[in-house]
Amino acid sequence: MLSRLLPFALLATPLAAEEFVPAMPTEARLFLRVPEGQPPLKNVGISRGECLPGNHEDSPEKRERLTDIRFPVTWWRWKEVTLKFTPSHDGTLELDLNGPWGEARPGVLRQQEILWDELDCDGAKLSNSGFEDTTDGKPAGWDSPWRPYPAAVAWPLSGSEPFGGKRCAASWHGRPLIGTLTVKAGVPVTLKLHARAATVPGFKKPSILPQDTPAHRACARLKRGVNLGNHWEAPPGGWGITSTTDDIDLNSPIHIGEFGCYQKADPASRARYVRDFRQAAEKRGLPWAMWDWKAGFGYWDEASQKPLLRDVLFGK
Repeated sequence: MLSRLLPFALLATPLAAEEFVPAMPTEARLFLRVPEGQPPLKNVGISRGECLPGNHEDSPEKRERLTDIRFPVTWWRWKEVTLKFTPSHDGTLELDLNGPWGEARPGVLRQQEILWDELDCDGAKLSNSGFEDTTDGKPAGWDSPWRPYPAAVAWPLSGSEPFGGKRCAASWHGRPLIGTLTVKAGVPVTLKLHARAATVPGFKKPSILPQDTPAHRACARLKRGVNLGNHWEAPPGGWGITSTTDDIDLNSPIHIGEFGCYQKADPASRARYVRDFRQAAEKRGLPWAMWDWKAGFGYWDEASQKPLLRDVLFGK
């Protein structure tokens, strides 16, 4: 009897809620879509980022009508980018504010929210470009399909700092924000956008430490304090040097840097030179750096496919 009822119990079980993993994006994404039957956009340019054809569309005709635009964003400040293009038809263009696609694990999307604000448009008309006006809790004149638009008191809008005005907008790959540009054939369009990566729930901003911490004291020992020249024989006052040997007695930080031995030196001579330099520095308790520039950065030997200087530099 139980086995007969089991299928009905499964049907009566409500569907599980969609699962997404909040993640901080490093790039914003948007689409420009030309209506069906109209000529595609040509020579779309962006001040930073890239403009690509809509390669993910399911037909050549749709791919040609779509421009896929991406540019870098950060969480700590708004980024401004400028789009330029010249439409070949009178009418409208679809402006699809989106976000990068990515999976946290197979079948589970990363919810990478992008904040948008102050879309300044020249050569075309775009309603509510600053997202200040709202209708039913979302930007007026914009469509937010597929999933409910977030409330102002919920992530990712809660605590956001608009670029201008009192409000900004949000979108991600699973919940785009779609507006309409009204354009004229042959009239150049310049669209200036401001975007920012939304932080994830529970995000903590980096803190500025006090001036005197163990980290500060450790870094102070590594700061360049004494420069006696590009080689040990350089006299004080040469090569634009302002330090003297007296600075060493005052416990100023000091380290040794060396550019390496002659490029045509044989391997044994190079190893001996590097070893002597290292031992001389360590015997005196001085930090050292070996660039090996004069030898053409010959740490790795192409012929033997071995790091010839590893033992003399890092061995005991």
